[in-house]
Amino acid sequence: MKRIICVLFLLSCTVHAVARRPKIKLAEVLSVELNRVLAATDELHTACVEKDENKIVVKTKGLLQAIDKAQAKINLAKQQKPHLERILNAAEAHLELTQLSEGDQRRQNLKDAFAQLVQVAQVFSLDKYLIYFCPKDRAVWLQKNSRSKGKASNPVSPTKHPSCGRLVR
Repeated sequence: MKRIICVLFLLSCTVHAVARRPKIKLAEVLSVELNRVLAATDELHTACVEKDENKIVVKTKGLLQAIDKAQAKINLAKQQKPHLERILNAAEAHLELTQLSEGDQRRQNLKDAFAQLVQVAQVFSLDKYLIYFCPKDRAVWLQKNSRSKGKASNPVSPTKHPSCGRLVR
């Protein structure tokens, strides 16, 4: 009898753990700025996949500017402000390091920046982006569906693992 009760309890816990949390709604002005951050992230993703160094530099700067504009509106987040501030600050720091680094260090900084920005798409009610994970390099990123027709294009390792990635959300 105790076993049955334990099993039922564990099953009910599992159901609650699997249930998806609703996304957090933000003030419209902040949502617009965060959607611009996600769009700029997608543009950087494309530049990385295309391996266009000049475009990567330009898109990284554009993404940093979009993050700055979103940070200027962050007070509208109220309860979510500390969490959103940490995410944006971390993404900004990794992108700034990306500008100063090369090779594996640059790839790691890009990977860390993409991981932070994916959290924005996962937690807040914003425009829809597909989120991918590559188990080979442990990278996570977001991308719009229209360009790639649902196929993963790894921005962190576009040469080594170009199509590695499974759809997470």
